[in-house]
Parts: sequence; structure tokens; C-alpha cells
Amino acid sequence: RLLREAAATRALDHPGIVKLLGAGDSERGPYLVYELLLGAQPLDQALPELDRAERLALFRRIADAVAHAHEAGVVHR
Repeated sequence: RLLREAAATRALDHPGIVKLLGAGDSERGPYLVYELLLGAQPLDQALPELDRAERLALFRRIADAVAHAHEAGVVHR
């Protein structure tokens, strides 16, 4: 199931979606390798300094990325 997810997400190309770099199966189980996002923070830590308009703009960018995945047949879980 994880490798099927890898095949689906590998085809996604959007600036709001982290790129899948590789996938495989090892003796410890299947794995996915995604690009490293330097400076990334959890949303609850990244948002306090943003005003309402900036938070809404960010939310719109996130929604656009999720819509892109949906259009490609990938359902965000």
C-alpha cells in the first residue's frame, strides 16, 4: 500500500507539495524518502507572528496544493 502511495505522489509537481525522492522496501519494511525542508516548522509554531490576512493567504496556498493532489487522484490523508 505504501509503495502504491509512492507511485501516486511521485507524479505530483506543485510548489506546495514536498517532493518524493525515493521509495523502497527493506528488511525493516517499506519506506518513503522526501526532500528535506530546511527551516520547516509545525504550523502552531510558525503562525503566531502572522496577521489574519497572512494566515488566510497561507491557508489558500495549502488548499491549492491539496486540490492539485486531488485532481491527480491522490486523496490527502
